[in-house]
Amino acid sequence: MTAASRFKESTKRMVMSCCALGCTNRKIPGSSTKFYRFPSDRSHMMLWISALRYRDFGPDYTYRLCSEHFISGKS
Repeated sequence: MTAASRFKESTKRMVMSCCALGCTNRKIPGSSTKFYRFPSDRSHMMLWISALRYRDFGPDYTYRLCSEHFISGKS
């Protein structure tokens, strides 16, 4: 098994949770809570980070925010 395939398998088993400070939401089958990746567009990403009031935060593709942190429930 290659390193890339081992990494892919390990990420399948990871629990998806919200990265917002104090939020304990996790992805649960059947739940209406959605999880969103940070935008790849740098300016859009910076808006999300500033709304979270984080300093020196550089999310990667594994970080998610749940729908409870959006006014409409959508990103």
